[in-house]
Amino acid sequence: MADEAKLTRMCGTCSAGLPDGANFCPACGTAIQAEGGESIGQMLAGFASGTAEEIRKASQPVLTSPTGRKVAAGAAIGAVAAVAIPFVSIGVGALVGAGVAALRRSKSG
Repeated sequence: MADEAKLTRMCGTCSAGLPDGANFCPACGTAIQAEGGESIGQMLAGFASGTAEEIRKASQPVLTSPTGRKVAAGAAIGAVAAVAIPFVSIGVGALVGAGVAALRRSKSG
C-alpha cells in the first residue's frame, strides 16, 4: 500500500494537472475554484436528481396509459425475477418481462 495513487486536480479549461494549492492554472492562467467548492458527492447528487427528473418526465406519458402500466408492471416483475436468478441481469429481466407483457397485450387487443 506504499504506492497509493494520489488524485490530481485538473483545470476545467485546459485539463492540465494543477499543483496542490494552486489558485491559477499554470498552463492557461484560468482562476481555479477554491477548495470547498462543490464536492464530488454534491456533483453526483445533482447528477442523480437531474437524471431522476428526466426519467420521470420521459416515463410520464407511458405510465398514464393502461398499456404502458401493464408493460411497466411486466418489466418490474422481470427485474425482480432476475434478482432470484443469478445469471440473468436485472436489465435483461426487465426487458423480458416488458416484452412478455406487451406480447400478451398485443394478442388480446
